[in-house]
Formats: sequence, structure tokens, C-alpha cells
Amino acid sequence: MKKTSMLYSLVYTQKETYNRIFHACRMVIAIVFLLCLSGCGGPNKPDGLPTLYPCKITITQLGKPLEGALVQFHGVDHSVPWTVNGITNGAGVAIIKTQTLFTGAPEGQYVVTVMKKVQDKSQLSDSPPRGASKEEIEQWYDAKESERLAIHSFVSSQFASPIYSPLMMTVTSTSKSNIETLDVGQSVEEIVAISY
Repeated sequence: MKKTSMLYSLVYTQKETYNRIFHACRMVIAIVFLLCLSGCGGPNKPDGLPTLYPCKITITQLGKPLEGALVQFHGVDHSVPWTVNGITNGAGVAIIKTQTLFTGAPEGQYVVTVMKKVQDKSQLSDSPPRGASKEEIEQWYDAKESERLAIHSFVSSQFASPIYSPLMMTVTSTSKSNIETLDVGQSVEEIVAISY
């Protein structure tokens, strides 16, 4: 009888110990979760940042969505010292953010610039052809180097300049969502930079 009661008491004590450890772990996890949650409010807004209003812009090129374009807002009266921009997705839509962190844009009238630049993708193989002469190898290296360095723009340079861009958008506090569709015309392919 004594062995059974000692065994029962030992099992009961072990079970009770496991329960206490389990509950303590749950409490620690809950506390850590609450601490993380309290710090997950996102970055603090900088001093002086005005109220931001939701803003979505669709960029098209001859009516088709333009993916991967950088869209920037420039205050008409130069009173907005904040960076206001977005990148278009596959549907040509950019969700505008201020300082790249805070969704929305300050109220005001903006000149909109649009840029889509792509670095050349090499058409050449990763290495010179086998059995090539010294001259052919040098030509391959020269061609490979120039392909890597050319950066092409697929939107007219007119739309990249806040001075020349005809695109405008007004962000207001009265609209629940400021939405605009702007077209950048025909696709172009201009070499805009060669970096060394």
C-alpha cells in the first residue's frame, strides 16, 4: 500500500510540476507577445509631418498598366518638404506613401513624375565562346561591359522632370480615397545613363 501511495504521490507531483512549468511558459509567451504588440505600432512619425490622406494612382502607357514605375509627387508651391512616392504594381497602381513609410500624402496640389528605368539584361553568354581568338575574347568583354552599363528609360524623359511633366494630382482631405489615372503616352527606349 505504501508503494502505491508513494508512486501516486510521485506521479501527482511530477504532473503538478509539469503543469506549473507549462502555465509559466504560457505566461512568459503571453507577456512577450503583449510587449511585442505594444511595440508594433510602426515607426514614429517625424515632427512636423502633416496629416496624410489615402492616395492611389494608376499609371498607364497608351491605356495599358505600367508596372515597376517610380511615381513621385512634387508640391506645386514647393511647400511639401517630404518625399511622397510609390511604385506601380502589375495593375499599374501605386499606393502613395510619405517618407516611404507612412501611407498617404499631405493635402495639396502636386506635379507627378513617372520613371521606369531598366538596366540592360545581357544577351551574351556568361563566358566567351570556346576556341575564340584573343581578339574575339576582347570584343566579347567590350560588348559585355557596355551591355551591363546601359540604363534605359521606357517613359519619355519629359515625365521624369517636375519642370516639364504635364501630369498633375490634387490630394484633398474631403475625399476618402484620392484616386487618379494618368497616362504617360507611347513607350520609348532612351539610354539615360552609362555608369562606370
